[in-house]
Amino acid sequence: MDVFLQCHMKHLLSYLLLTILSHFTFGQFEPTYRQLSVADGLPSNTIYDVTQGVNGEILIGHQYGVSRYNGIKVNEFLTNEQTPSLSNITLVFGDMYLCRSFNDQIYLINDNRLLLWDTQSSKARGYSTFMRFNDWIYQLKGNKILKIWDGNKQIEDNVLELDSIRTLYAIAEHQGLLCLSTQDSVIWINPVNNNVEGTLEVGSERHIFLYNRDENLMIFKSLDNKLHFVDQSGLSQPIILEGFNVNHKVNFIKETKGGLTAIGTFAGLYLYDQNFNLIGHYYQDMQISCMMEDAENNIWLGTLQDGILIIPSLQIYSLYTKQLFNDKTTISKIETIDDSLIAIGTFQGKLAIVDLKGELQHMFDFERRDEVQSIYVNKEKNELLVFCKTLISIDLSNWKIKHEQEVFPVKSSYVIDDTVFCGTSAGLSVFLNDIQIYTGEKEMWIRNIISFEKGLLLDAPSGIAYFNPTNLKVEDHPILSSIKEYTDPTNFLQIGDTLFFSSKGSVLYVYLQNIKPLFETASPKIRSLTYLNGQIYAADNKTIYAQDGSIINSSKGLMLNEIKGMSVIDNSLLVYNTEKFQLFRAFKTANHLSPQLSIKSIKGSYDDKMVTSFYDNSLQIEYEILPNISAQGNAKIIYHLSGKIEESDTLTAAEVNEVSFERLPYGDYNLSLTAQNEDGKTSDPYELHLTVNRPYYASWWFRIGLVLLVVVISIVVIRLRIKVLQKKNKEKLEKERLKTHLLLSELKAIRSQMDPHFIFNCLSAIQSNILSDEKEDAYQNLTVFTQLLREALLYTSREFNSLEEETSFIKKYIQLEQMRYQHPFDFSMEIDPKIKMAVVKLPSLITQPFVENAIRHGLMHKEGERTLKYAVAQQNNGDIIIQIIDNGVGLEKAKAINAEMRKNHQSTGIKSIYERIELLGKRGFNYHLDMTSDKLGTTVTFTIKKND
Repeated sequence: MDVFLQCHMKHLLSYLLLTILSHFTFGQFEPTYRQLSVADGLPSNTIYDVTQGVNGEILIGHQYGVSRYNGIKVNEFLTNEQTPSLSNITLVFGDMYLCRSFNDQIYLINDNRLLLWDTQSSKARGYSTFMRFNDWIYQLKGNKILKIWDGNKQIEDNVLELDSIRTLYAIAEHQGLLCLSTQDSVIWINPVNNNVEGTLEVGSERHIFLYNRDENLMIFKSLDNKLHFVDQSGLSQPIILEGFNVNHKVNFIKETKGGLTAIGTFAGLYLYDQNFNLIGHYYQDMQISCMMEDAENNIWLGTLQDGILIIPSLQIYSLYTKQLFNDKTTISKIETIDDSLIAIGTFQGKLAIVDLKGELQHMFDFERRDEVQSIYVNKEKNELLVFCKTLISIDLSNWKIKHEQEVFPVKSSYVIDDTVFCGTSAGLSVFLNDIQIYTGEKEMWIRNIISFEKGLLLDAPSGIAYFNPTNLKVEDHPILSSIKEYTDPTNFLQIGDTLFFSSKGSVLYVYLQNIKPLFETASPKIRSLTYLNGQIYAADNKTIYAQDGSIINSSKGLMLNEIKGMSVIDNSLLVYNTEKFQLFRAFKTANHLSPQLSIKSIKGSYDDKMVTSFYDNSLQIEYEILPNISAQGNAKIIYHLSGKIEESDTLTAAEVNEVSFERLPYGDYNLSLTAQNEDGKTSDPYELHLTVNRPYYASWWFRIGLVLLVVVISIVVIRLRIKVLQKKNKEKLEKERLKTHLLLSELKAIRSQMDPHFIFNCLSAIQSNILSDEKEDAYQNLTVFTQLLREALLYTSREFNSLEEETSFIKKYIQLEQMRYQHPFDFSMEIDPKIKMAVVKLPSLITQPFVENAIRHGLMHKEGERTLKYAVAQQNNGDIIIQIIDNGVGLEKAKAINAEMRKNHQSTGIKSIYERIELLGKRGFNYHLDMTSDKLGTTVTFTIKKND
């Protein structure tokens, strides 16, 4: 054994084992469906009949009776008893239906009620089968066929009765005649005169199914698995149904609107084309009990265990990964190999090759829990390049692993002749005959490589670059500079000479060095682009947008909860996420069926003529939109109210099924409601004329009385206004008096703040400095003095200063006082750092007189050490405290000394400050002044209260 085989023996063994196991898997593409089951409100998952009512709702016969489904929710009929299993739901007239139990109890559905209509003998052979033909209702019962309803009249007409040993099995209509089957014959009856037009012996059978196909009557003999065209002259040659298992019990055989033959069995659904070739055997693990095609061309399959399968189109197929891998494997990457094979990579280190039927052809298990990050078909060498921890080359001729190459994680590959270009998470790697010849652009996490002009376009989240494969260099390219101007350009796709890309929700293209918009989507971010049959398709998370403006979403059969990517195979669109594929062989066309707007109830204060009083007027209109199956609840109601007020809105039926109005102004209104399906097709409008009567206050007698009342009230108000103005004028005069007093007190305070003796003494001291040739001291003191005078003139013109300005003035004042007295006292200023000095406001120069008094009357009369302290602090409650503390002789002694020295002088400065604070308090300002003194000194406390 050579080295290559030794290295890859485990891969070959895994491949052989999985190839053998693949023959036992049941993976195949099956028509896409959404399920309606107990989880959605159905009383039972055992379904016996499905039909569509005349108003578009779906009637469902099941194990516990009958339910109806409007596309949004399952509703029950009102009944007085516990109902048995019901089926064979048949329209009688209007909105009335017949159905029967398996014990042949006959029930009548009338409006929203389910009533027991008749009970047949349970001992008779079989149970009733109803059929509507023209306006007649026929009942097939045992060996009889009865006409039981004619239009809206109940009748009883025995059409045919066979001998007691023969049983009627099936009934159909063909070319104006009733066709009946027994266990050995087919009978034709003229429904006008009840005459037997013909009888044909067909041989003994367990059961014979009758159905119309292409205007031909056909019978299906379930015992020998044969189909025949039949008329009164005989049977055609048997048509053998390929692939049909005769052991599978048949429940029905029908022709679809598309001309296909559908056979429902206890082991799934068989579909045959118009030439009776087998299309597929689907849902093999389900017991298919009944089938119905609704007005929107959805196919409904009832099952005996799994509820209802709603199939939007027989051209849209699904395949789940669990059907291929039989475990929780999830898809990481797909690539179409040709028009018949799909390569599927997983996050668990596996690669599956499936055909267009979804059947597994080959399986590779790379025996590693690593993601398959890229798949590339190298048509030149007929090989598949797969990256799963290593770059693996698989020969497509024999499906064997040829080679493995160690390289950084490869996100995309591209091959030119014998050169392989790998876009990795660490830049670009280039291999020639398995030998690495280039590595570069390490800063780029390359997610895609696209052929562009004569080189390669490298697409990375960080940006795009142009790579010249001839000289292995990144070069400038003029068109790339233009592309980079767009927001997050990505999803590059080369078709012929045209390069397509997306930017946010836009699709653009590059042709002949020009960038042009192609189409816009309603998505904020596009995740994938692909090209199919002359059109570009763009996908976001849950919707596919086509170049022609059409949209593929859940109403069009797209049933992926998240789109991971798209591809094209055999002129079909392949869409996938981590758990599921969908193959669109054709797209479901727009729904041109006009919806019906059904008004379920009108409630509120309006009478039968839609008139209401003004008081507490209200209107609630409950509606239902039918049919609403394809829209899946996303049909809309558009309403417009016109009159005294205008109001319009669009509501989604799945979110709300009621339009309501409260407290409309009096007057006449027109209300229009229109239903709109998922493709914009609208119903006829439902219109109402509403009248809200005038309230009493809009009547003539009320208005005259109101005028008189207004006149009386006006007189009273004028008189009261005069009194109020008089009171306000009185208060205004009082405020003016207060303001005058305040100005007088401020003037007195100002006069006390700049004592002429202080000014004279300061100038004398400065003169002394000059005479003593102390120029610097004289200049400094003169500067401080002029600043003090300027601030005094400025601040005294204001009513309030900031605390910062107040303390600055005090500092300058102290400096001059110490110069005058040649530093006879020590001064300190302490300020709480958390106080916002520029924010706190206080009456201008309110503390200066107290500092002056402390110096002149407290400290200057004392012998020995003299100290003065100016402290500003903030209390916990937010109050600002300013204290002026001296260790002078105290107030009593200072008064005695001043009385002795200045017998005829009376100081009014402090008194004026108290008056000023009192007047400010009357104006709403919250200040407080307190002064304490003893023989050890004096403390003045000025409090700025915090406003609440």
